[in-house]
Amino acid sequence: MVPLVAVVSGPRAQLFACLLRLGTQQVGPLQLHTGASHAARNHYEVLVLGGGSGGITMAARMKRKVGAENVAVVEPSERHFYQPIWTLVGAGAKQLSSSGRPTASVIPSGVEWIKARVTELNPDKNCIHTDDDEKISYQYLIIALGIQLDYEKIKGLPEGFAHPKIGSNYSVKTVEKTWKALQDFKEGNAIFTFPNTPVKCAGAPQKIMYLSEAYFRKTGKRSKANIIFNTALGAIFGVKKYADALQEIIRERNLTVNYKKNLIEVRADKQEAVFENLDKPGETQVISYEMLHVTPPMSPPDVLKTSPVSDAAGWVDVDKETLQHKRYPNVFGIGDCTNLPTSKTAAAVAAQSGILDRTISVIMKNQTPTKKVCMPCKNHCLNDHVPFCVKVVFSHNFALSFFSFLSFFYFLRWSFALVAQAGVQWHDLGSPQPPPPGFKRFSCLSLLNRWNYRRVPPHLANFLYF
Repeated sequence: MVPLVAVVSGPRAQLFACLLRLGTQQVGPLQLHTGASHAARNHYEVLVLGGGSGGITMAARMKRKVGAENVAVVEPSERHFYQPIWTLVGAGAKQLSSSGRPTASVIPSGVEWIKARVTELNPDKNCIHTDDDEKISYQYLIIALGIQLDYEKIKGLPEGFAHPKIGSNYSVKTVEKTWKALQDFKEGNAIFTFPNTPVKCAGAPQKIMYLSEAYFRKTGKRSKANIIFNTALGAIFGVKKYADALQEIIRERNLTVNYKKNLIEVRADKQEAVFENLDKPGETQVISYEMLHVTPPMSPPDVLKTSPVSDAAGWVDVDKETLQHKRYPNVFGIGDCTNLPTSKTAAAVAAQSGILDRTISVIMKNQTPTKKVCMPCKNHCLNDHVPFCVKVVFSHNFALSFFSFLSFFYFLRWSFALVAQAGVQWHDLGSPQPPPPGFKRFSCLSLLNRWNYRRVPPHLANFLYF
């Protein structure tokens, strides 16, 4: 068997080897935050709503700016999950336990953790309300509430997950069911879906399909599997260059792709999926399945849908170049809950966080923020408004980019706090696209064995990809 390091050569291969070595090293002991709802004050200089990648990133940045005692994070969940790894969990390549950590371990030290759920935002009075009847005021508000999964918008779900043969990599409750359905597959249709809504990590529905196809080949079941990708979109990918590469893979692996097909019902007891033809509303098709992977419809969190901070669709209404709210100058948004015309991914959050950090710095000085490009992939995300954005780092070869995808997750096994706590910006230094504003060059070759992600790297050089 050819070793992974032989797949590529040159400086980039050396970089990836370094990433893999770094990924096997556990970070040092984490400092404790001061957190519990009973200890929370009723006013903070910076209040962060949400403890996902965006919220934790900005909490760390704001701690450095105004001091930990002046920052609080409102987050109800006891566990913080690095969700991109669930693709590998659903494919049997990773254990679910490797994707989660206690929320207390990722909140920056000294920052207040308010263990509650936001129930109302009142930006006119600079305060929010929580489900434990607390009112908390702020000087600056950062909204990072993520995106909501709406399984119930598909008739027959989520109760259908109680049956076998069906799973979804988008929920901690259902991701292991995907692996079980894959293992139990015998013969018939393996169906993978993509909904008629914005989604987070829009490449994930395809990734599990490709991984499942590889599993079927490995286990000798490929000839008995009819693999179907039913997508509500009109194309496999929004950028022609990458769409062409994916179409070649689809042809080579004999995959069936049907466009403008939206999953509207699951009859789990009969193992049937019902799809609506979006080109002919009202026209439906029933397909039996031996395995079904569901990508759920998604929407803004309910608390935002009727909030004054949101646009007509329910997304936080921010300026796409500064991430400052369009009507409330002391309110900001980051990540999946915003109406930014970018992908809804942790990689997008990493780039957005640097822009937002600079915007808030300017606002705190009573100055007007300068209009800047929100994302390093401007030509794809901001101009073309494609459904998601992927950068193939080494070449246009899909298999090679997939290798980098897998290697990235091994790197993040022990160090996914890199994005969550440092807000690192990722950029391909060989890309024709310019680096994002304020991009800092540094090298993993110069990192300490137990680098503290809360601190500035010790030496400057080149570093990150994706």
